[in-house]
Amino acid sequence: MDIDQKTIGSYVYYISLGICRIIETVKMDDNSEYVVLMSINERNPLKVYVPLNNEAQLAKICTPLTKDDVLKVIKAKYPTIEWNNNKRERQETFNAILHSNNFIDIIALIKCLSKKSEQLKNEKKRLSTFDSEILQKALYLLDETIAFALNIPLQEAKNLFNEKVMQS
Repeated sequence: MDIDQKTIGSYVYYISLGICRIIETVKMDDNSEYVVLMSINERNPLKVYVPLNNEAQLAKICTPLTKDDVLKVIKAKYPTIEWNNNKRERQETFNAILHSNNFIDIIALIKCLSKKSEQLKNEKKRLSTFDSEILQKALYLLDETIAFALNIPLQEAKNLFNEKVMQS
């Protein structure tokens, strides 16, 4: 995504952070230019400085999903992610999915973690802290994306996701 004066005020999806507004571009002391993003997260708004000369960081800035995109994702067929008992491998896989900007895979991740959580609950156990944090992050990113694209409150997006995806 090209960042210039015309994009200031626009909304973008920043991978692993969620929907952000482009606030400005600034020059730092070292003469490097940065685009400043502000997350729309009302509970914990974050300001992120992305260097304009770093292609890898700029590649994390994407166009947010549209209403049509969200409706397609909700109706999609999701791959099954099998639980991996190797914690290190599982963490690598889950982090890669969370940073992929592929919402079909993110939903598959949510389904996998939710299923494991239910299974553990029946055994009077819980997900590990890492797995629980990944699940919460994935749910938040998805709910925020749905809410933004459909222009609905976050709670309504959560309800829609639970009704249309998790119940199916």
